Amino acid sequence: SAVPSHVPFLLIGGGTAAFAAARSIRARDPGARVLIVSEDPALPYMRPPLSKELWFSDDPNVTETLRFKQWNGKERSIYFQPPSFYVPVGDLSSVENGGVAVLRGKKVVHMDVRGNTVKLSDGTQISYDKCLIATGGSPRNLPAIERAGKEVQQRLTLFRKV
Repeated sequence: SAVPSHVPFLLIGGGTAAFAAARSIRARDPGARVLIVSEDPALPYMRPPLSKELWFSDDPNVTETLRFKQWNGKERSIYFQPPSFYVPVGDLSSVENGGVAVLRGKKVVHMDVRGNTVKLSDGTQISYDKCLIATGGSPRNLPAIERAGKEVQQRLTLFRKV
């Protein structure tokens, strides 16, 4: 589906901050059209459970279900919303009541802040009215671990993505 050439709200990054921003924008303006551009191939999800609840889960299928028990005992998915919550990217400009679309596996490589446009790694250009950069961070590796060799590397997991 075609990527819209213009969006009112562009959120760069697909993590918690971008999802929270999308939810807030839609709460204030229920007809808002919001595009999230994320390098991650997955829809927005909670990252803390990756190294906490999911890591210590007793469920042998946890890597497929990606479900965990919250502090209140209720079970939930690490995804903020099911796929049905999101509008297909190609329909964002035309869908009647607006919505939130996620362009996955794409990276913004250039921003023209005066011209309100971004360029993606595949050359696609998108103009916007308002933009939020919410790219998050990446786990820091320690030089001592990097130098430690294969034996240690094979036992090391840096948590960032599902």
